[in-house]
Amino acid sequence: TTTTTTPTKTGKNAADEAEVAAYTASNMHLRAVRDIAAGEELCFNYGNLSNDHFLIDYGFVEENNPFDKYRLANSKLGDAGMELVKSEADIRYKSSVLKKAGCLLDTFVLSRPKPDDGLACIDRRLLQFCAVVTGDEAPHSDLEADLEGLLLDVSLQMDAPIQPTLPLVRFLRAVLEQVLAEQPTTLAQDADLLAQAQHSTATATATATAPPANLALAIRFRMEKKRLLEAVLDRVRDEEEKLTS
Repeated sequence: TTTTTTPTKTGKNAADEAEVAAYTASNMHLRAVRDIAAGEELCFNYGNLSNDHFLIDYGFVEENNPFDKYRLANSKLGDAGMELVKSEADIRYKSSVLKKAGCLLDTFVLSRPKPDDGLACIDRRLLQFCAVVTGDEAPHSDLEADLEGLLLDVSLQMDAPIQPTLPLVRFLRAVLEQVLAEQPTTLAQDADLLAQAQHSTATATATATAPPANLALAIRFRMEKKRLLEAVLDRVRDEEEKLTS
């Protein structure tokens, strides 16, 4: 008898109850990590992966996935940062600093916040980007910009702590609020759409037109990204409250 474990669309059988003992092109052998009753569903951990990996590689989305990621486009920061530009000299200087510090990335990674870890859920180069953009006007020489950028790059590589300032967290909050506001739907609307998709699938007959099989999955994926964004935004708001109290 061959027994297999496959992911469902809700990821119900993704858990830490078994580990892969051996794997070949045609077979997978699992080893239980706890006592399992006869007839009980066998689950195992797919790995510490984001929902992007789960969706593409396994065909499911994990709710409240602690390892999920959100990639924030640099363009979102640029749009909001333009409001803080004080002069042409200021933008030239800060752009040079950010380039030397390696902070002009296409995207920055946001992670699901953990208890008592401050802003560790936010890419450190994103925090440094915000710190430079919200800093005082600095119409200095190109040489000074190069030097400051190199020093920032070294501090980032050495994992030197980045102390959040009130302008930094306010800028970051404005960016995250803008990203959420630009979403085509809200979480509440997504929940309604998901319920409709599930109901249509459950009641579809052989002659009726059922929704695409992956529609509910796509809605779940979108909802999880919004939940992650909202969790990061809540953390930023908490830091802002601390700085203003």
